[in-house]
Amino acid sequence: MYHPPITPYGAAIRTAISSGNVDALKVALSLAQELYARDGDVRSAVSAARAHLATARKPKK
Repeated sequence: MYHPPITPYGAAIRTAISSGNVDALKVALSLAQELYARDGDVRSAVSAARAHLATARKPKK
């Protein structure tokens, strides 16, 4: 089964904001922007995946 890497930039950004670590925030934001530029909006991918799973057939046992 395919398991793509999951990069939790949202968590890293929120942690940097709450800790007040501006340097960590700059790094997390930069990496998140690179990911967004390469892969697009994660929310739309999640919506597409949910829609597909809702209509996908369950494998027979």
